[in-house]
Amino acid sequence: MNVRHVISALFVVALISACATSIDVSKIDDAKYQPVSPSQVEVITAQRNVTRPYKEIAILDAEEGGGESYGDMIKQLRERAGAMGAHAIIVTPSSTSRGGVFIGNNYVQGKYKTIHATAIRWN
Repeated sequence: MNVRHVISALFVVALISACATSIDVSKIDDAKYQPVSPSQVEVITAQRNVTRPYKEIAILDAEEGGGESYGDMIKQLRERAGAMGAHAIIVTPSSTSRGGVFIGNNYVQGKYKTIHATAIRWN
């Protein structure tokens, strides 16, 4: 492995580890609600698992920035949803490939975890 390959690999590692989970929020409801403690925000894994009436207040899209686990990402989603007054989030985890870099003659594709969540309040 020559110096250029080592520098390229170190650059990729530094770039990935310097990033954090980003969360895009699209509010559905403009009302202001009292914050809910993140520990009280329920995590529901599919809409069919919701057992009572609710109101959607926001869509949250989280994208891993550098090696976070799904658990870390869910924790951050619960914090963000709780700050908006959500009682629960309905989550859909997935994995997306995008971007990449050549290291020598090899193309290394970036794979990022993403989670789509709907923040809800019980009626």
